Amino acid sequence: MLSDVVTNSLKETAKLFDEAAKVTKEENPAEWYGVNRAGIYHIADASKKSLLPFARTKLHIGGSSDIINAVKGSHGPSWRMIIQLTTPTEAYGIYPGGQSGNPGSKYYDNFVDGWVEGKYNKLWFMREGDKTDKNVKWVMKFKS
Repeated sequence: MLSDVVTNSLKETAKLFDEAAKVTKEENPAEWYGVNRAGIYHIADASKKSLLPFARTKLHIGGSSDIINAVKGSHGPSWRMIIQLTTPTEAYGIYPGGQSGNPGSKYYDNFVDGWVEGKYNKLWFMREGDKTDKNVKWVMKFKS
């Protein structure tokens, strides 16, 4: 009977996952991140091995190479942005890195966790009247 075949298949599959789950939590192939092996590596590390202290590996993230969240291994969408085309425009964005290229800085990879969790930061669109806004930290003036 078809229902018996389906039930037996489910039971056998469950046994396979139980066995896979006995592997340490950090390398659990029963969870998607254990298969996908998503990671963010230093841009200068083509081998994905020599600069591992500057990488974030084993990220618990969904995705696959053939879906909208196309994260697979070290490849995937970096900058993510949502824009609401209203007046005024409202936008949110995030990228998998940090605000500093200095590995010694606490801002070196400060956006990675938010990127993994699918969180976004509100973006600021500077307008002509915003020249004195508190978000303006410094101004560059060029002379010709």
